[in-house]
Amino acid sequence: MRFVPALAASGPLAVTLTLLASQARADEPDTALALTVAAALDTVGFIVGGTLIGTSPANGAGDAQRSFGWLTVQLGYTASPFFAHGVVGEWGRGALFAAVPAAALGGTAAFYRTRTDSVEFSSLEDQRVIWSFFTAGLVASAAGVIDVLLAGDRRHPHGLALRPAFGPGQAWIGCEGAL
Repeated sequence: MRFVPALAASGPLAVTLTLLASQARADEPDTALALTVAAALDTVGFIVGGTLIGTSPANGAGDAQRSFGWLTVQLGYTASPFFAHGVVGEWGRGALFAAVPAAALGGTAAFYRTRTDSVEFSSLEDQRVIWSFFTAGLVASAAGVIDVLLAGDRRHPHGLALRPAFGPGQAWIGCEGAL
């Protein structure tokens, strides 16, 4: 497989996202920035991967490029929950949500390693395997991105509290909180 300039940009992108994450240590997590980071990573992955797939030579000559494009798409949505959670300071939680997409990426890479013509000239069974990996990773990644939007709620746990109150000639129990 050949070197792609987008791969070279991944280092500075990771440094930039890490710096952004260190700035997001305020009282309220910046979930809008986290969503923007996730959307940017997903979009870049789909654009670069789709371009590699779409510009590959036909008749099996560009199968390595198509495989690399497919893996690039999966890499984008593997990184999105990890770095989005990193923006709000939840690196461990991001790693957990990136685990399933990373496993799907690894499964796809292993599958492509065993079948060199599996993108353009694959059987229906092979397509089901590839699309299963793709779908499982994408759904788990989307769940991770949705989870990062709830980061503010995790910092302020909701619940109800019963508070007794007493006054001259009266007593009551008040219910406070939010659901």
